[in-house]
Amino acid sequence: MVQTQGVDFIALPLTHRILLYGLMGWVDEVVFTALSDIVFPPSLEVHPGYKRYAFVGYSSLWSFFIYAIASLYLEFVYSKLIQRRFPWLLRGLTYMLGIFTIEFVAGLLLWPFGANSWDYSHAPCHVWGMIRCDYSIVWFTVGLGHELVIEYLFNLHLQATPRDSHHSFSQKLVEFLSTGHKLATPTPKAEILLTEEQQLELLQAEQVESKKTL
Repeated sequence: MVQTQGVDFIALPLTHRILLYGLMGWVDEVVFTALSDIVFPPSLEVHPGYKRYAFVGYSSLWSFFIYAIASLYLEFVYSKLIQRRFPWLLRGLTYMLGIFTIEFVAGLLLWPFGANSWDYSHAPCHVWGMIRCDYSIVWFTVGLGHELVIEYLFNLHLQATPRDSHHSFSQKLVEFLSTGHKLATPTPKAEILLTEEQQLELLQAEQVESKKTL
């Protein structure tokens, strides 16, 4: 936590980074597959309705989690390699091997369910259709480029919730989820006293009116 002009700031939380990494992966994959189909158009026998310049990409729901996990891996490895002053060549090779491993394991887990969005069986050099050997330079470059994303996200800071705020929205939400009851906004003490005084005045007025009627 850092403090600027009396205001506390915290680093971007893990959940926020996972969301950003997953969304970035989705966007990157859709753009990459769309460009690939333009440069290397698929066979019309496989895609009979294909239009070369339609710029239509594709991805998978599971790709969100795969990219998030891969990015967290790059985060962890990057922090360790930078501390040990590894050169960019060794860092790139480490990223490449890690991405290949994650892609291969994810493909093996999703393949029995037909849920993986890639199949490299048509490539000249592949491993069980799960990874392409000629993508080594791609993952090498992606890993090094992702260092810039990691640096940027770790330099982002969010304003921390004031410590003296006991009724913030986040705390109310936590209390609501933990208790399962609706939360009423606490009434300030001054308002409670004012309400009691008003009730006393009303009671006295009613007593006076009742005496008059008697």
